[in-house]
Amino acid sequence: MQLQETGNTVTHNSNDVLGHPRGLFILSFAELFERFSYYGMRSLLILYMVSQLKYADERAYGIYGLYAALAYAAPLIGGYLADKLIGFRRAIIMGSLVIAAGHFCMALSFGEAFFYTGLGLIISGTGLFKSNISALVGMLYKKEDQRRDAGFTLFYLGINAGGFLAPLICGYIGTTYGWHYGFGLAGFGMILGALILLINSHHFSPVESLRFSGKKLSNVSLLGGLLAGPLFAGMVYANETFSNILPVIGILFLVYLVNIAAKSSSQEKKHTGSRSCHFPSPLIGSSCRAIRHGFDSVH
Repeated sequence: MQLQETGNTVTHNSNDVLGHPRGLFILSFAELFERFSYYGMRSLLILYMVSQLKYADERAYGIYGLYAALAYAAPLIGGYLADKLIGFRRAIIMGSLVIAAGHFCMALSFGEAFFYTGLGLIISGTGLFKSNISALVGMLYKKEDQRRDAGFTLFYLGINAGGFLAPLICGYIGTTYGWHYGFGLAGFGMILGALILLINSHHFSPVESLRFSGKKLSNVSLLGGLLAGPLFAGMVYANETFSNILPVIGILFLVYLVNIAAKSSSQEKKHTGSRSCHFPSPLIGSSCRAIRHGFDSVH
């Protein structure tokens, strides 16, 4: 997976697949199954709450909006923890396991407690998974590698494929054979993604920072993800209260990110004499989506 460059020429490693690092395709398949599980569950969520839990439309849409907002806000925290503490690879694997646990909680669904716990675990796991897998894709390429843009295009093909297939397959299974089968299928999709990552995790060891080497944080990160689930579950349950707070938090975090980008740009100008502002686009995208879904849940 290591690249050798001479001037503007990139020499491909013998382990490359179709001219790209092997790890790109592993991450693309894992992301496909994560998006399959996420959108598969979302396609059933409102119908399940209205028809099975007998929630009023207003309450169902409020829960749905806050759930979506938190699912996009949680990667702001998960990305920070991965960067500063546990590492991207570990965060992705542990996040996928937490997401799967959430789906299976919803598939069993012995009552509202299991339903809300499942939603909370999916939010928590998405926080560890979503932004970090994109960061790890970027780490597969050196900064000057001309293949990077094409690599992200291939990666987003996996996202779109998962998002397209999930509502069709899970929606059909859920409405035809039972809601719990639809939720369970989404969970098995995430388990498959987790297995792909676990079996091939050695492909990503060389690209992570050495400061994560030797740290036994897998159990801690998994436990933290599981413990954060009930916290998010409580927020979703009390959606009328937190729906009003989340857009404000999203706006404040967006301002914080812009401030970081501006400071980074100023420091780069001092060292290079040029000014180019590098915004952390995945985090800014998550902030904007959290704000939008937060306002949706209010209404």
